[in-house]
Amino acid sequence: MKRSNYLIVSLFLVFLLTTSGVVFGQRVIDLRKASGDVRILGDDFADYLGWAVSYGDINGDGYMDIIIGAPQADPGDPPRDEAGETYVVFGSSNPPTAIDLDCVFPDITINGRDQWDRSGSAVASGDINGDGYDDILITAPGAGSGGVVCVIFGSSSPPSVIDLSQESVNISILGGIGAVVASGDAIASGDVNGDGYDDIIIGAYTASPEGRIGAGKTRVIFGFSPPSHITIALSSQPPQIITIYGEDAYENSGFAVASGDVNNDNYDDIIIGAPHANPHGDWHQGRTYIVFGSSFPSPPYVFDLNLMPADITIYGDDDLDNLGRKVASGDINNNGYNDIIIGAWQETYVIFGESLPPTPCIIDLRSESADITISGKSFPAIEIGDVNGDSYDDIIIGAHGATPIPGRGSAGETYVIFASDFKSPPYTIDLDTQPADITISGDDKDDWSGWAVACGDMNGDGFNDIIIGAHRASPPGGYHAGETYVIAGGGAIVTSHGVGGSGWVRSFSHLGRNWGKFQAFETETGEVQLAVGDIDGDGLDEIAAGHGEGGSSLVKLFEMDGTFIRSFLAFNATQNPGGEVHLAVGNFDADPSDKEIAAATGYNGGNRVRLFETDGTFISQFAAFGIGGNANGEVHIAAADIDGDGIDEILCGHGEGGSSWVKLFEVDGSLIRSFRAFGAVNANGEVHLAVGNFDADPSDIEIAVAHGEGGKSWVKLFKTDGTFIKAFKAFGGANAQGEVHLAAAEVEKGDSLWEIICGHGEGGSSRVRVFKADGSPIRSFKAFGAANSQGEVH
Repeated sequence: MKRSNYLIVSLFLVFLLTTSGVVFGQRVIDLRKASGDVRILGDDFADYLGWAVSYGDINGDGYMDIIIGAPQADPGDPPRDEAGETYVVFGSSNPPTAIDLDCVFPDITINGRDQWDRSGSAVASGDINGDGYDDILITAPGAGSGGVVCVIFGSSSPPSVIDLSQESVNISILGGIGAVVASGDAIASGDVNGDGYDDIIIGAYTASPEGRIGAGKTRVIFGFSPPSHITIALSSQPPQIITIYGEDAYENSGFAVASGDVNNDNYDDIIIGAPHANPHGDWHQGRTYIVFGSSFPSPPYVFDLNLMPADITIYGDDDLDNLGRKVASGDINNNGYNDIIIGAWQETYVIFGESLPPTPCIIDLRSESADITISGKSFPAIEIGDVNGDSYDDIIIGAHGATPIPGRGSAGETYVIFASDFKSPPYTIDLDTQPADITISGDDKDDWSGWAVACGDMNGDGFNDIIIGAHRASPPGGYHAGETYVIAGGGAIVTSHGVGGSGWVRSFSHLGRNWGKFQAFETETGEVQLAVGDIDGDGLDEIAAGHGEGGSSLVKLFEMDGTFIRSFLAFNATQNPGGEVHLAVGNFDADPSDKEIAAATGYNGGNRVRLFETDGTFISQFAAFGIGGNANGEVHIAAADIDGDGIDEILCGHGEGGSSWVKLFEVDGSLIRSFRAFGAVNANGEVHLAVGNFDADPSDIEIAVAHGEGGKSWVKLFKTDGTFIKAFKAFGGANAQGEVHLAAAEVEKGDSLWEIICGHGEGGSSRVRVFKADGSPIRSFKAFGAANSQGEVH
């Protein structure tokens, strides 16, 4: 499959200007080595925290809150065995790193009513009563004679504890869910009738309509603004309801349900999985139905799929495919139509909304190809959401039975596949031979990480975050107490040791949480210079690491997880006696499909810039400065398409011993212009560079220039013609030498402006700070400890 050429923005002595926004810079995130951005630990033995996960803005503050089901929890005193609990953790700009429910209360705890209710077997959210707050939807399949769905309205100040044995919920829906634990996907919401209220969609896959045993039912209860407490008994076929009967006995229609506007008519459509259907007489081939939404002027309605076809019916490919075990919807190709995503035994299928034939229709995957087929793993969970901020909904797949490495059987994995316009389907992605764009590996054997997945913007930065349930994980709270993880969307901040370090590269999320590390070099000083770009043309970015001071001008290329690719020598000892190499990755020729690498001499170098193919083949070189103005021959570089011609220009700044000049060059070394960024306050004349969109005009870019060693920690912004815009101070006294390493990236979406990322120089304490373009601080974190002895962060 040819994927779109997404780029990663990595930070600190790395500049990379992207046109598609910030995306992930860490291909593998191992939850044994990195805790995730938020890790929520179950309370007690066999609670199964993370059996079901979802999200919604329950308190209306603009941050998505996490909803987690623990259906085997034993609330109350004395305990009510497996009554179940549901927890809500509020989103915020800086959520806690860890929440141990054994000793910390979540923001909301909802205790199941009676023994064996298994409340929290499925969770969802939606604004059912139309008040602007998302409401909490919880199934309790063991309650009563046919299960109960509870709806708890959101508000600005919801109660911290709701005990269903003592309190009434806002809406209680009785019966028709089935007497076994729900699959975890048996409830959803969406505005099916277009009245502005989210409707509740409930799957009852064990129901037996019209005597068809186990055919299953799906019910849609229209949203409305009820009194404070109301009970709806499904057995009485109340008004304002749609009932959809499964087609055949034992097909278990309603095993999974979802909604989305597939035909782009402004009504959410109902998507129903029937994984045990046998449309060709095959055993459990599976079937998925789509029933289009409409105004439905005179409910109640009953749709018997045995007598009238669904608008779209999709047949599985083969025996035991179990097509419809999971269903979801989202706009994968960003064309305004929601697409249909269906999980089967070892495959996930995507069928584009705009490609549907006239309805009613049958799509038989035995004879027709899906628009996208993802194969190679057993997939129990799927979700859709824009993780990398490019306006395409990405595909998130949980594989709880996966073995990340030998000895960690069934730790589970979660895969993220970045979406694009996918102009020429069908596409096939085989995860046995093609790595996912992101793989998140489970922490421990038998954790079943990825059993449940969800996606929502918990920290409010405009990027959707990945939520992963691992209900069999065993934290200190107890065996199989369960865990849930949040991985922040938006990209990786990639850092490295400076002078006095030991050659390590470490990745962080936008929240400053550790995602993993690897050792690039063991040079005398341990310093690593960085750049990032799609070096091998696979649509995923790699890391270029260059020797620091005391090195021998070696450049190594790595996958984002630290897997070595190749190396080459950028300079010989005569050309660059100090052995330090500054790097940039960009498009330096007329071919936009590949990248090249720019390497510049470091301290005690020769003021030169050399261009290389990514295989290390030399292309050309030029002198950036003369010895008179830049005494120690060091050149800091960045790359960006300054003039909009599709070819990146090269920006060069004086190194230590210079006089704070910045020059802009064409790739052939022709000088475009130059300007002086600082005066005497930047005593040693060294400047660091980054480029990004720092004003309200997205059609052009600006240059950020920072003090080098001997400066005062100032950052200035300039137009590309050298016109000064503004300045701010990045650090105080903790950055003793006043040097600031720079990068730029869209860390927070919404205003089209890029943020500026600043790292301590030599004599600092390994601190990283993220600023808005106006100099307002966003967050700060420490990248390294004592192993980075001089506290410098690239």
